[in-house]
Amino acid sequence: MKLGIFSDIHGNQYAFNEFLKIIEPLNLDKLVFLGDLYGYYYGQNDIIASLCKLKNLDVWLRGNHETIFLNLLESKIDENECVQRYGHCYNNVYEKTSNSIIRKIKSLPNSAELTVQNKKILFCHGTPQDCENGRL
Repeated sequence: MKLGIFSDIHGNQYAFNEFLKIIEPLNLDKLVFLGDLYGYYYGQNDIIASLCKLKNLDVWLRGNHETIFLNLLESKIDENECVQRYGHCYNNVYEKTSNSIIRKIKSLPNSAELTVQNKKILFCHGTPQDCENGRL
């Protein structure tokens, strides 16, 4: 069983496209994305479209930057402060995002278990104690 685990794309569709080229010949059985589509770069919508097409993407989690995005949509955090901290990709991000993408992001879990070769593996963006923001 070949398992590919990746995270923290942060809207960089150029790096993500190179990543896809690198893993293609590896014939991975399962892919696991641990979150953070948003932040710093502007290509999150292209990345989301590519992720949706991956046949072997078994786990797709919400990272802390997806939560930041959702909090911006719900006006729970200040956009200017967010832009200052994480970049202009958050400027009017809700105007650049379709309802289907918003629904997809809202539906993402912050942790998931996957059984691989009779072993249960817990996946999360952070730590088991704080799945989105935990640091180890």
